[in-house]
Amino acid sequence: MNAVVIGPEKPLLEGFVEAYFVCEDGTRLRYLHKGEGGVPLIMVPAFDCAAECYSLNAPELSADRKVYILEQRGHGLSDAPAHGRSVQRLAADLREFIEFIGAPKVSLLGWSMGAAVLWAYIDLFGQSRVEKFVFVDQPPMIIADPYETYEERRRHAGQIIDTWFVKRIYRSDFDAGWPLLASYWDTPDLVVTDDIIEQIPGDYAQKIELLKDPTVFDGPRREFLAELVRNHIWNDWRGVFPRIDRPVLLLTGDAAHATTPESNDWMQQTIRDCTWIRFTAEEFGGHSLCQTAYQKFNRVVSDFLR
Repeated sequence: MNAVVIGPEKPLLEGFVEAYFVCEDGTRLRYLHKGEGGVPLIMVPAFDCAAECYSLNAPELSADRKVYILEQRGHGLSDAPAHGRSVQRLAADLREFIEFIGAPKVSLLGWSMGAAVLWAYIDLFGQSRVEKFVFVDQPPMIIADPYETYEERRRHAGQIIDTWFVKRIYRSDFDAGWPLLASYWDTPDLVVTDDIIEQIPGDYAQKIELLKDPTVFDGPRREFLAELVRNHIWNDWRGVFPRIDRPVLLLTGDAAHATTPESNDWMQQTIRDCTWIRFTAEEFGGHSLCQTAYQKFNRVVSDFLR
């Protein structure tokens, strides 16, 4: 597909190349890329996020290596077909994209549901093409068995969630979907108020104003994401972790809703080569730590990939 270079209309991503990749089933996926040399890094966005979600990270990370942001089906400006509404299908798209770029080895970074896509990739396709993984603030299993004890739920960060109600809300009123889903968690996420934004270092207040999501939530896209969030919530990835044999960087936020200290400790102990770095509340370590704590995020990811 035709590629274009992003200009000053998107100053955070200026110089990145925007292009489209066509999957075997005909679905067009948008991706951005920049950089040369090194083992390529493929960044997989979170649920409901376009490629622009990594606008504060990809430019700095591309200084040492080629960086790709793969915009998943149903997200951003990628196609939202009437099929493929599962984390497993997103993992298959990732595999096709790795084949498309032709790199013998890649490193993979996933934030939130993006990390679950990497776990599905490992489960389905193995790790032979991967050098390193970065998992950002995602629990090993979102939904809890109602017969589990509270302590058992904490170990995988599971919550009692009415997934069918969540799906209905996302389908009918997308803006109401996230507040509803967030209400099921035991702990709230970091609330990024105007006052907090002004306190975040690194000219965050000015930069976040330039971070624009191009997604248009039309009917097909709402339908796609409503079914995808239901599928995402029901997956249990705990069996994947003992099999991971590549170096892993685990990044979590102490002020994030999605994970618990117990679940993060379990992941670090279960993965054979895992470095766990916590982002404190004082460092603005919420679920969106790749944005609110982007300076530390970029530094630790760059050090790990080197």
